[in-house]
Amino acid sequence: MLDLIDVALIRAQCSAAGVVELTQADRLLQFYMADNSIEKIAATVSAFGGKMYYSAGAKPCLSYRHEGDPVRTAKAVAKS
Repeated sequence: MLDLIDVALIRAQCSAAGVVELTQADRLLQFYMADNSIEKIAATVSAFGGKMYYSAGAKPCLSYRHEGDPVRTAKAVAKS
């Protein structure tokens, strides 16, 4: 039950932060943003000390390879 609450909370926080889609494959979290302005991207990337990178392809996203809890990482990105 707590996992469902965490997922709902993360979705709400990410939506408020402008994340339109969040995916996870293995240890890689990908955040697809509504606002891909250079200012927003630079601020988010710098907040994670070089552990996050921006992919400017056909579907631009921020990617972060987490070492621990993906829920905690997603919450931190939503707050940045």
